[in-house]
Amino acid sequence: MPDRFSTHNLELGDDVVVKRYRSWDRGEHHREWTALTLLAEHTPGLAPAPVDTALHAHPPTITMSRLPGHVLRGEHATDEQIRAMATALNRLHQDIPTRVVEALEPAPWGPATAVNNARTWADKHPDLGDDPLVHQAFRAGAAWLASDVPDKLIANPFPPVMGLADGNHANYLWDDRERRVWLIDWEDSQGRSVLGW
Repeated sequence: MPDRFSTHNLELGDDVVVKRYRSWDRGEHHREWTALTLLAEHTPGLAPAPVDTALHAHPPTITMSRLPGHVLRGEHATDEQIRAMATALNRLHQDIPTRVVEALEPAPWGPATAVNNARTWADKHPDLGDDPLVHQAFRAGAAWLASDVPDKLIANPFPPVMGLADGNHANYLWDDRERRVWLIDWEDSQGRSVLGW
């Protein structure tokens, strides 16, 4: 049973997982299937392998291989787990050719969107309460957002890479037997994430 913030239901089989989307208006199911297919081709063993899909069903579903391990959400990652996360992300960012990434749809949450959203939120002047330190921090952040510094983050000179795009620790699966991290949940992924962002 998903929580109220979940965008999908998972059916766990012995060898496969069926992901049934609860929302897909942003093309999450297409994005995830594309990512799993590319990962299987260029970085096998990094993420679940694509098995089957019903992209045009209502709701759409994706069947993928079931991986061993447990998610790292709610845990303090150990040094070994952090090294394994770095190894997995380095492989993700280095093993898929730039030409392949450039052909992908851009991620829905990229640097330009992030900067624009942060500026919009700051312009709403939220209720900050009475703590003077909070007000001071908000003023400093708003001044930074009003400067041209955030715009420089958008113009990144690094080549695009495939990105997981969701840093939630629930998307990192720790395999205690193999002492490695698997990357899961690719519905917000795609290309043109950049190494400097």
